[in-house]
Amino acid sequence: MSTYNKARQLFNARPELLDVALETVSFWTEAELEQRHDELMDDTLPEVVIGSYTYSPSQVLREVDPTAYRQEVLTYIDNMDVVEIEDYYFDENELAEFIEQHTTREAL
Repeated sequence: MSTYNKARQLFNARPELLDVALETVSFWTEAELEQRHDELMDDTLPEVVIGSYTYSPSQVLREVDPTAYRQEVLTYIDNMDVVEIEDYYFDENELAEFIEQHTTREAL
């Protein structure tokens, strides 16, 4: 069973554990992951210069082609070892450990 499915099952059975996970497992919001994506893009690609104006690559892509920008962000998130639960993106390894610590055979 996937980490996502185990987490859903655990949090459905014991909703209070989601709050505990938020206190103990590394997680990010989508906005935070988007910011990390932008920083990576801006650190690895050259700035875009138009005349006397300079723009960051992430800003240009976001403004010129929002669909492509969104796809790039989603690809970045998909390539991370994260599990999305309730609009939070948990570190998959830490979440798996959390589930193991809070799961009994009777609960699942």
